[in-house]
Amino acid sequence: MSSAQVRMPFFQGEQESMRFVSSYSLQEGARGLPRILEFQVIRGEDGKGVRLVVNEQPYTGPRSAGFFVLGPTRFRPIEIGTRSFVLADKLAFCRFAFQEKRPGAPEVAWITQWTQPFWPAAIRVEMGPLDEEISRLRPVGIVAQIHVNRTPMLDYDDQPN
Repeated sequence: MSSAQVRMPFFQGEQESMRFVSSYSLQEGARGLPRILEFQVIRGEDGKGVRLVVNEQPYTGPRSAGFFVLGPTRFRPIEIGTRSFVLADKLAFCRFAFQEKRPGAPEVAWITQWTQPFWPAAIRVEMGPLDEEISRLRPVGIVAQIHVNRTPMLDYDDQPN
């Protein structure tokens, strides 16, 4: 049996995790080398609420990204450790949604599991505070349009592992 190859952008999009390659880094800003960014929603301290964390891994080409991929829409779990950076803490909720725009479609759809062989048009991050304390800066939802200037593509065999 011969297997067909499927080419997809390196992008994981789920309701509580997201992974892609970016030339922007927390440590180096826009002047850094490409990084694999891994965003994960985890339980908060003492099991209260949730927090949003990010990992940065060096991106050295398709093989470095391929380590995280188990199949066209299957990825290794994101590992949280001492190098994980907390982006937002003490949240009641945090979730991702991905905008799907199809040519000729009258409406835009927001979905929580991205399995398409192309990039989402935008990413929405929804967050809410755990405490309604007025003196604290409240987390806000963010919608960011995706600007792709290079597309890290991976080839997948379509046979199950």
